[in-house]
Amino acid sequence: KDWGADAPESALSLGADLVIQSTHKTLPAFTQTALLHAGPRVNEELSERIRHYLNIYQTSSPSYLFMSSLDCLADLLESEEGRELGRAYVRNLEKFYLENAFLKHYHVLENSSKKDPSKLVIFSEEPFGGSKLADLLRDRYHLEVEMEAPGYVIAMTSFADSAEGFDRLTAALRELDAEAGIAISDAEAGIAISDAEAEIAISDNDELMEGSALTKNDTPGEKDALIENVTNTDETEEDERRLPVSEQNFSLWDLTGRIGERLEGAGEAFSRKESDLTLMSIAECVKESREAVLEAADYVWLYPPGIPFLVPGERVLPETAEVISKLKESGYHICGMRRADGKIYVRKAEETQSPDQSSENDR
Repeated sequence: KDWGADAPESALSLGADLVIQSTHKTLPAFTQTALLHAGPRVNEELSERIRHYLNIYQTSSPSYLFMSSLDCLADLLESEEGRELGRAYVRNLEKFYLENAFLKHYHVLENSSKKDPSKLVIFSEEPFGGSKLADLLRDRYHLEVEMEAPGYVIAMTSFADSAEGFDRLTAALRELDAEAGIAISDAEAGIAISDAEAEIAISDNDELMEGSALTKNDTPGEKDALIENVTNTDETEEDERRLPVSEQNFSLWDLTGRIGERLEGAGEAFSRKESDLTLMSIAECVKESREAVLEAADYVWLYPPGIPFLVPGERVLPETAEVISKLKESGYHICGMRRADGKIYVRKAEETQSPDQSSENDR
């Protein structure tokens, strides 16, 4: 906010007493560095407790390189150079959001005061297209995203990213968006895509977006006019429906449906002997869960530290197993499985067990 960004309120300003904030992904500090922020309600007694536990768990041989990098970071942020870097970063983000509001087959989640503007969330209209988009950005454009999910990717940014870097991502999305349009129209007509056609579409796409760039010299009035121009673009009813649908269709929890009822505690289920459990592939889980009550004995999730699809002690629902199977088939790396062959441990539970939690509750 000090740099002029329309960013969410900080956890401290919303009443948190202690906040641990990583510095190595979005600020120029070494990997593994972080800061512990204390709110105004942290009194001397609580401060003493914090120091007590730090003395217990903190190493007695800290890295002076790490600590020096944090000191250098603090000096930079408090300097005029740091403030100008921050303001330039905000301009780059605003320019990126405006220029990519015209995409037809990809959708950049709009910036708002409830969203961290530094995290670029890019949706694909293709089901399970997040992995494909991440691969294209990596292999063709040498751009690495932070996360790939079924229908979207997240790109991390920082004020170390140059205007050129943002422009490279915008150019990549324009090109992919133009190619996606040709692929859809030609697939419907049964026509192969030529390189010449792709070049023409990409050129047309560039002309469409020409003049939408936001520069550091734009006045607030010019900036508002650009935003109004983007939001009032004359689109068909179909175009107006497409982008919000992409956000709804590919929500992880929309895909997984409902949470399975809890048959026993996670610790108890996870600690069971292997002799009491059955190894099943995900495909077998889909079939067996329709005919019997399967209890998960493994955690299964898509992206660390993502919310798990399965928790030990939970009933394995057929729809959840089907989503995990589709994700594996689409090339996503499923975490939590104990074995290299992708099988998970389950227990065939008795139908008569009383669940602690109804399956009617949504995640």
